[in-house]
Amino acid sequence: MTVVTIEYKKWREPGVKCVKPQTCMTVITIEYKKWREPGVKCVKPQTCMTVVTIEYKKWREPGVKCVMPQTCMTVVTIEYKWRLGTRCQTNLSLVADLSPCHDDSLWIACDPDVVLQKVKPEETNLKTISNFNIKVFGMTITPSDDLLIIGKSRLQMMSSTTDKVKDSVYDINPFLAIAVHITSGGQIIVGGGTNEGRRAVFVLNKDGDHEAVYEHNKHNQPIFSYPRRITTTSNGNIHVVDYYKDGDSGKVVVLGKADDVINIYKGDTEINKKVPFIPEGIVTTPRDNVIVVDLATNTLHILNNSGHLITYIKTTDIGIEDAYSLAFSQTGQLYIGCNEANDSTAKEAKLYKVNISGC
Repeated sequence: MTVVTIEYKKWREPGVKCVKPQTCMTVITIEYKKWREPGVKCVKPQTCMTVVTIEYKKWREPGVKCVMPQTCMTVVTIEYKWRLGTRCQTNLSLVADLSPCHDDSLWIACDPDVVLQKVKPEETNLKTISNFNIKVFGMTITPSDDLLIIGKSRLQMMSSTTDKVKDSVYDINPFLAIAVHITSGGQIIVGGGTNEGRRAVFVLNKDGDHEAVYEHNKHNQPIFSYPRRITTTSNGNIHVVDYYKDGDSGKVVVLGKADDVINIYKGDTEINKKVPFIPEGIVTTPRDNVIVVDLATNTLHILNNSGHLITYIKTTDIGIEDAYSLAFSQTGQLYIGCNEANDSTAKEAKLYKVNISGC
């Protein structure tokens, strides 16, 4: 198990009496425990862990007027606990997409294998319920448990009762759909691109009407290179995994309600000091944070709902390698779909269920 403790200071809550001067800065301390490094001799098993503490300061929130130095702040401590639950082996070379259903089954897809499966984990085994030879570039589950599939300009819908596929009302023509996500309020968010190089993210309502389009920033510059994955947080922000043109690195673009970019996360200077940030799977946690897979470093970056790094987890510390896709079950457990090793031709990609708390 990896235990992560984060301590930070924020402005006091309204109504809390200020008895001391304050400083116009926030102090954040991150402490986590991880298992000792391989090759380090363990003398006392119960203490064979490494404690790492990171402390940094950031300026007060924009718009907060600094009249005098202040210390009237609240100390908040958050503890993250990660515990590996079950591991299942698929018959896919890659679990590229994950979409859990309300009955504890889930859809998994691998576009290189041209396979879409509905499976149900049974301890360490996967029971295959349905199998289709369909090339899926992205998918998501609707509130009625139907499956939305992308690959064309118009999204397709697979019925949860008949397994038949038909065209939906969601269309972004002349763009081709690249990514799809459904918000808790039922909005459909679709990332798309054209052969001419245009890239955009569309917000559609339940009837298929376009409510918003994000294509250019306030300086009329293109926002995206290749919007590949999408998630949203309860404050209305849209978090988009976007690849650069060379495909060797990427970023997470955070879009606000005002139709503009509010943050761009390009990785961490320490985590990605030698290896570029290559984001892939992305998901929102029950605490409204965002987890992003970093393919090249076996790292899960945990961001707040504005797209700033809170902490990170090395998946190899909990026994997981080559993480690729992410999704939360209806009961709050995290599914992690993996890729096979680069030198492997086997179709034995792993699917993990991880119990987490605190994030």
